Amino acid sequence: MKLQPMKYGEYVWPHNPEHLTVSCRRAVRELQAPFAGSILQDYGVQKRVVEGEGEFYGADCIGQFQKLYGELEKTERAVLTLPNVPPFFVRFVTLELIGNPEPDLVRYHFVFWEDGAAETAGNLLSGQVHECREGDDLWRIAAYYSVTVQQLLDKNPAIRWPNYLREGERVVIP
Repeated sequence: MKLQPMKYGEYVWPHNPEHLTVSCRRAVRELQAPFAGSILQDYGVQKRVVEGEGEFYGADCIGQFQKLYGELEKTERAVLTLPNVPPFFVRFVTLELIGNPEPDLVRYHFVFWEDGAAETAGNLLSGQVHECREGDDLWRIAAYYSVTVQQLLDKNPAIRWPNYLREGERVVIP
């Protein structure tokens, strides 16, 4: 079985990280009530935290690390797509270079924090309008929003050329 590649915003990992941990927890607090003992107060499920480690290897390993660092420098939240997990909005909070870079090998560690309620990006993005930029096509837009090209075509019947979209053209996300 081939796993889908991990994606954050417009960055797609050339190969998935070796180690990936998605953690979430329920916030529960114990309160002491006079004559009643302890009472548990449930504050609900907290944000997910995604941590991982991996390697970039090959002639462009430093370039891949720099592209990923460029995503960290952006201030807006973006959609994180993990293998076999519905996509969700996160903030990129940590990127670390591990050890000394070698000519064809860079080891890294990253951390993402879920941003907002624990809803899937698909639910949040449905009905959103994407304004095309230069070089956009339906395949790139479909990958970014984790939908299929056919779903985009069904929702946007006026699009005749999926591989040519004009800058400023608006695409409704299913």
